[in-house]
Amino acid sequence: LGDATTPATGMYMNGPSQLVIDGTGRKLYVSDSTNYRIRKVDLLTGEVDTMVGKGQGAATTENDDPTNVFMGGPRGLALMTSGPTNFLVYADTNNNGGVGVNLNCQIRALNLTPSNPPGAATTFFNVSVSRNKVATIAGDYLQGCQSWNTAPAYGSSVTAVGSKLHNAEGIASDGTNLYIAMTYDHC
Repeated sequence: LGDATTPATGMYMNGPSQLVIDGTGRKLYVSDSTNYRIRKVDLLTGEVDTMVGKGQGAATTENDDPTNVFMGGPRGLALMTSGPTNFLVYADTNNNGGVGVNLNCQIRALNLTPSNPPGAATTFFNVSVSRNKVATIAGDYLQGCQSWNTAPAYGSSVTAVGSKLHNAEGIASDGTNLYIAMTYDHC
């Protein structure tokens, strides 16, 4: 399924939806959407590794180990930096859970700092993300996917984690800001 011993030529992806290359030009990250995983391809060795995802959708916890994370249809990817810490940010568009039949539309971040040696968590978009862990930085898990037409009135104060997202398909960053494209809301 993709570990450090799997060559890219022997890897089967199902619904790859977005790619991003790190600043060194050596690591290619891929949203392997229908396999519910995010993969890393080492462009020098050709080896593939699963960075995030357990391979199925369900409720997930905060600051969880990356390969223990449930997700449903990861789409957009971005690499971002906060101080000395690098993050792999992804849009999890169809994770089953939330209230009733809602799906969880969230933007989640993997702190790429190795967990060894241990160290303090990094605050990223006002969320504490531990080393080599995944946490939600935008989207309200309990409310699930919601259209913008149900959003608070303009000028209301809402945190990113408290915001309602509706099928966040694409994300991008200019290094400081995170931009989210939501397909069903045409924005």
